[in-house]
Amino acid sequence: MDVRRTPAETASGESERRSWLQVSVAPRTLWLIAGIALLFICIGIVLLKGIFVFLLLFTAIVFAEGIRPVVDRLQRWHVPRPLAVLLVYLCLVLILALLIWILLRPLIAQVTHLVNNFPSYMNRIGGLVTGLEQTLSGSPQLSSALNSMRSSLTGLADGVLSYAISLPQTAGSILLSIVLVAVMAFFWLTGVEELKPLILSVFPEQSRAVVSDMLIDMGIRLSGYVRGVGINMLVIGVLSGGADWLLGIPYPTLLGIVAGLMEIIPYFGPWISGGVAAIVALLTISPIAALEVIVAYILIQQIEGHVLIPYVMMRTVKINPLTVVIAVILGTELLGIIGGILALPVAAIVEVVIMGAIVPALQRRVDHSHHASHAQPTERPAESERQQRLPSAP
Repeated sequence: MDVRRTPAETASGESERRSWLQVSVAPRTLWLIAGIALLFICIGIVLLKGIFVFLLLFTAIVFAEGIRPVVDRLQRWHVPRPLAVLLVYLCLVLILALLIWILLRPLIAQVTHLVNNFPSYMNRIGGLVTGLEQTLSGSPQLSSALNSMRSSLTGLADGVLSYAISLPQTAGSILLSIVLVAVMAFFWLTGVEELKPLILSVFPEQSRAVVSDMLIDMGIRLSGYVRGVGINMLVIGVLSGGADWLLGIPYPTLLGIVAGLMEIIPYFGPWISGGVAAIVALLTISPIAALEVIVAYILIQQIEGHVLIPYVMMRTVKINPLTVVIAVILGTELLGIIGGILALPVAAIVEVVIMGAIVPALQRRVDHSHHASHAQPTERPAESERQQRLPSAP
């Protein structure tokens, strides 16, 4: 059927379209859009300016959830909760003081020796680069790559020297950050139980049980992450330092501490510590010693990959390794090394939210549409029967 509009109908349609456009760009709408944009800008400024505070708060929450099981057990033994937190802090300080007492003397001696011999090590690296440049002088591409490597090493040496000069200030900042994390973790452990009903009251009543289970699951995973990282740092630090000592590599205590600290970066930390140990062996002994160090660290990584990660980390954090790698890369790109360190707990929280809220909601939506599609054919015969009973048009 050919339906043609009269000029009056066309004019009325154009007026309706013009009135709709006027409504869409009304002053009230423009002010609303401007207000929303301003709100997002303010949130972005607050996040950028206060990102360090948010990182400290998140670190404090992760640390607090890590020691929560011990605090809860002490509270079950009728110890007041604030006193339980302080007792845990005291035990951690005593353990740290014991480690410092054991490692401080060899660590100071090795660091002093490293600082005194650092210029000779850099000269040796320069000699190696010069020898390679003379050997590969026929290739312009390799020569330019070696020149860029030399400039990078020069910049690295300058950076290490400047870092050594600012080391007291850096140590003071780190100590202040540790104190702030401990204080915020204390208040989180002693006051979050009172905040939990307030948090749950924001959600609908039918969703509060699910949200409560999600919060419990987040706490369990963060606690497992802290325990797993602590165990990995201790085991890998001892194994790496022991391997360096057995192979006769200088600075075994320092290299063991570096290997233990690098365990806080999942998957990529062992490669960093192994590279540092191999470079030290190459500069101080020989390429054969560097190769021995590489083999030893590969064996240690095999122990970590087949024993520590499956039985310590994956059973507590329960995150797919591919998800961990993607999270670490993304966190490092966004926030540098701090983002890489906090990537795994953030990924654990995101996975709890996805598996506890988003996936069930999608499943309910799919089930609802599936039931609706199955219920539709049962209604069609009744509709067709009703149409058959209607009198047909002449």
